[in-house]
Amino acid sequence: LGRLVEEENLPDNVVADVIINLLFAGNEATPKMMLFAVYFLTKYPRALKQLIEELEGLRSTCDDMNMLSWEDYKAMPFTQCVSLR
Repeated sequence: LGRLVEEENLPDNVVADVIINLLFAGNEATPKMMLFAVYFLTKYPRALKQLIEELEGLRSTCDDMNMLSWEDYKAMPFTQCVSLR
């Protein structure tokens, strides 16, 4: 990390990007993302309500709710926002 900061020919935004990627890369990325999703969904009940409504809407149209397909996931725009951002 020190060598990265000392490198004179790298712009600050590139250094910042590498540092952020180092912080979130590896085995802890998924648990951290899950933690942030749970944290923000409990902090913003309106978002949690919208997420539940979208999932319930899918449940009412699906025969088997045990496994979601990729098509099911693509049909849930709000869920994609929660899980990808």
